[in-house]
Amino acid sequence: MIFVATHEPHSLQADSCRAIRTAIDCHSLGLDRPIKTLLVTSPTAHDGKSTVLLNLALAFVESAAASSSSTPTCAGLPCTARSVCRTSTA
Repeated sequence: MIFVATHEPHSLQADSCRAIRTAIDCHSLGLDRPIKTLLVTSPTAHDGKSTVLLNLALAFVESAAASSSSTPTCAGLPCTARSVCRTSTA
């Protein structure tokens, strides 16, 4: 797995993950309740679902860290790839 947010933070792929994060954040603003589940799917195995989701989780952690001087949190819980990202494979 490649973590573009940490290994290549200025790459197009890392920027794409941040753009997805921003789209999710903006979509959440219009909702009465925050988004609790995000489903990433593909038609076949090995299409990069886990890689995309882990990079997206890192983008959320990066965003929380930038907006907070304390430990990054998501929904009041400490952020880790394990707590933010739940994946399943086909």
